[in-house]
Formats: sequence, structure tokens, C-alpha cells
Amino acid sequence: MATKAEVRNEALELLGIIQVGQSAQSQDVTRVEDAYDQAYADLKKEGLATWAATGEVPTEIVPHMVAMVAMLRVDIYGVSGERYQRIMAR
Repeated sequence: MATKAEVRNEALELLGIIQVGQSAQSQDVTRVEDAYDQAYADLKKEGLATWAATGEVPTEIVPHMVAMVAMLRVDIYGVSGERYQRIMAR
């Protein structure tokens, strides 16, 4: 299980914005948490979000949620083609 903050930080790491163990800047927290909310709403609409919006993400879903959140922010952060491919591969 992972909290929203843990998913956010993993997405920021995947995007190359922070390193493991680093704290995110407030604007990055807001941007990525907004992406989390968007991804959750999309999944909920399709009947695929089985956890509460404020609850912990099930372990088997975490990698997918991290990738979805990162995908929603690749344009904002301007990732390299190689990093984009790694995110898409997830």
C-alpha cells in the first residue's frame, strides 16, 4: 500500500524532478497531486479505482498509478525522449 504522497514522490522521481529521499518543492507537490487526483477520477469513472480517494493505493496498483501520474505531467516537465520511453513502458 502507498499513500498519495508516496505515489507523488515516486512519480517525481520517475520524471527526474527529485532524487530518492529528496523533498519536493511546493509547486511540484501541487502539480503532481493534481495529476494524481485526475488519474484517480478517471479510474473511478471507469469503475477501476477500488480504494478511497484519500486512502492508500493497493500495492499491485502503485506502479501503474505512478506511471499514470507521471504521464500526465511529462509535458509540463519536458522530459527527454529516453525518459519518456521509460515512463511509457510502465
